[in-house]
Amino acid sequence: MRRINRLAVGMDFEKTKAGVIETLRPLGFLAEETETYASAMATHEIDSSILTSKLLNHDLLKEIGIKKMGHRVKILSLGKAKISVEEPDYNQKPTEALSLDVALAPTDDNLMSGVGPPHSRVNYRDRGVVAYRSYIPSDVSRWLFGKLFFCSPVTVDSSMESEATEKMMMEEGDDDDDDVSSPVMQRPKLDIVNDLAARAKFIPVRLNDKERHLLRLAEAALNVSDYTGKVDVLGGKRGARSHEQLKEICAILSGLLVASDYSAGQKLIVDRNFADNENFFQSVFEIARRHKIMNPEKMRTEYGKLVYLLMDSALPEIQDLMGFSAVKPVITVHSYLEERKGLSLLQDPNLRLATMAIVDDKRKKRNEIQREIKAKEAAVEHLADKYSNATLKSSDIKLCLRSMGDNASFLIGTRDPVDGMIELLEKYFNPTTPEKGFSLSIQSGHNGARLSHDHARQYAYALQSLHLWREITNDMFRLWILAERDLLDAHNRYRLTNTGQGLNRVQNAPSIGKAMQELLSRTKKSVGDWVGSSVVHLGDHNVPNALMFIDKYTQVPRIINPILIVIKLIDDIAQDEGLAEYIRSTFNGVDMLKKTILTDFFRHAFDGSGADNFYDAGSCIDGRLTSAWNWCEKLPKKKYYPIFKLCGFSGFDGDFR
Repeated sequence: MRRINRLAVGMDFEKTKAGVIETLRPLGFLAEETETYASAMATHEIDSSILTSKLLNHDLLKEIGIKKMGHRVKILSLGKAKISVEEPDYNQKPTEALSLDVALAPTDDNLMSGVGPPHSRVNYRDRGVVAYRSYIPSDVSRWLFGKLFFCSPVTVDSSMESEATEKMMMEEGDDDDDDVSSPVMQRPKLDIVNDLAARAKFIPVRLNDKERHLLRLAEAALNVSDYTGKVDVLGGKRGARSHEQLKEICAILSGLLVASDYSAGQKLIVDRNFADNENFFQSVFEIARRHKIMNPEKMRTEYGKLVYLLMDSALPEIQDLMGFSAVKPVITVHSYLEERKGLSLLQDPNLRLATMAIVDDKRKKRNEIQREIKAKEAAVEHLADKYSNATLKSSDIKLCLRSMGDNASFLIGTRDPVDGMIELLEKYFNPTTPEKGFSLSIQSGHNGARLSHDHARQYAYALQSLHLWREITNDMFRLWILAERDLLDAHNRYRLTNTGQGLNRVQNAPSIGKAMQELLSRTKKSVGDWVGSSVVHLGDHNVPNALMFIDKYTQVPRIINPILIVIKLIDDIAQDEGLAEYIRSTFNGVDMLKKTILTDFFRHAFDGSGADNFYDAGSCIDGRLTSAWNWCEKLPKKKYYPIFKLCGFSGFDGDFR
């Protein structure tokens, strides 16, 4: 069991340990038990399996020093110890409550993204525990499956947030004998309200009905346009062609508006001067961009045309020809509220409840879901009434809250699948000792692999890659806003280059590059020793520009989700006697089938394959995703592919029926 460095606690280890020992000895603990327990308490970790007959309760924890604000204790295993915790007094403010909370982590859904009420009581009668959710980051709930946390509410000054995120390091000790220890992603305990306020700067505002009408205009115009086909060709005067193409698409938009709303369209083109209608075109293009960020699966071809068109429109020489700029910043929740003098909404403690995502995880009863819905709606109405004013209508507040709720739902659909894959890796594989027939070791040149790793190294390589993907998907909205900032920067010119995959716009991406280095640094500090290359390809022939970067990483849930669904549905299809016999005879049972699929995925989706040379794939940051796509392409040749089809698999870009 190794010490955990926690910024929010700040207790002296040896002094605390000595104090704990002095307290425990009179209580009848054995010497060995006292030493182990004291060390655990000093590091704020408890393996309650050492408590064979003692009652782990509020008074005992309070006696040994776990009573001050900010103290947190991690229960490594429930063991045979009994748990008894006093119910907190929720009439007090959370930061003033002295009582000790108990939170069952798996139910604490995505609190770092604003999901879940500040303190929700949940009864777990099968364990005999009355549990309370508290300020527990979603990273914790991901890996503490079935384990408990003792904690008191912690509020960290927002000015410390960025520093704490960079400095927080965690080393995990031994877990149950049945569990597999592994590197763990852990963040400091931050003020959730401030985290939501920071996220609001990059959360686009949901479209209203009028904006959806303009979105249809933009989609129709972009659908019939062949902008890149006409403009991105070698030779000739590109500026003249770009000018003609910009005029063409503006004319198309004007024509569509006339067909949809004659009076508005007539007003738009009465003098046939596009510059006079700058606001209209900026709004139409901004609405399309905002819609795409919130819905990555939409506008797959139209968005690329739009971004490349706007890249050209932002060039000084093109703006001089057109007489206007077609680019304006995406409207976010923060900018929307700031314009209407409503930023105080983002500091309200009820914000998290009003923006939580309510998910039917098949473990909740209908009445529990209904209670959550009513509580959320009540919080929305309360905030709308409280913060509405002459410049900020109640409907505007609700629009912002729904937009933040959309972000919470987005994370459930994109980030949580990565969490699920990490859980499967940790559940079915030992990080150091391979099970016979299910080793993750790979050899360069064998089965297409370009890397050579033994089981332990490959386990760490796959795990750290998944952790990095999780960080990226968790921060996707911010990365997308930064990507557009790089793409549409008038002073950040691109060059048309043959990258080996046709002509591409090669452009530097300083904003997205800096953000990626921050995420990579955070991941490295969390997982420990880094395996493989740390090179992030941006602005070269591998990832020509920020648009290609965004396109690559929006594919992560599309790769992982189908695999998770198949693993989950295998148990269901095995209920059929004929299919059960097929699985037994071919794969030696359901568990062996799951391990077969996962072993192949964790081997060859992370084997450095998928490119013509080591530099283009290998172990670099984007090469890891290239290898995963290469595994997807080869899936139809796998022995277990019929199982995917039996589970309804239709493709990594398709839907499950």
